[in-house]
Amino acid sequence: MPLFFFNRKGYYSMNAMVVCNYNMEIIAIDATHPGSCHDSFIWNHSSAREYLSRTINEYYVLADSGYAQESFVLTPYRSAEIGTQHRFNLRHAAARNIIERTIGVLKSRFRCLQRCLNYQPIFCCQIINVCCALHNICRRRNLSISEDFQLEDIEQAINDNDIEGNDDGPSVRDEIAVSLSIFSY
Repeated sequence: MPLFFFNRKGYYSMNAMVVCNYNMEIIAIDATHPGSCHDSFIWNHSSAREYLSRTINEYYVLADSGYAQESFVLTPYRSAEIGTQHRFNLRHAAARNIIERTIGVLKSRFRCLQRCLNYQPIFCCQIINVCCALHNICRRRNLSISEDFQLEDIEQAINDNDIEGNDDGPSVRDEIAVSLSIFSY
């Protein structure tokens, strides 16, 4: 593995930038950068930043202090004074916590993301993108993470759909296709 995948924590990794909404749906993902890249570098070169800078009028992207303050990006105050700035930082951190929860749910749902993916980086990026697209479908359909969900349940659901002649397949396919188009790399 090339040295630029070696991150500041001392191991090889990829750095994925994730942007989510209030419903823990992932609205942008960029998993194409090695672990040595800083978050702000990825953001500054992302198509998500370019798109959001042109389209956001009344909403803001909440980012941590590793990012630059922009007209549509709110970051916490550095060395906040007690009072208004401190209260802002507390509320900002509470609101920004949604991204941490989203990533936690994503990793719980797709446990392969909790360990090393022993594939070429471009394939790892594709795995991450597909996991994000499937995560969004689960969020939109209110599907919870279940420890008891077994392969037999999936096979039974497939068989039930075949028997009943359920023609929901094209709409599911369309939903996956739309979700994947958001995550183009």
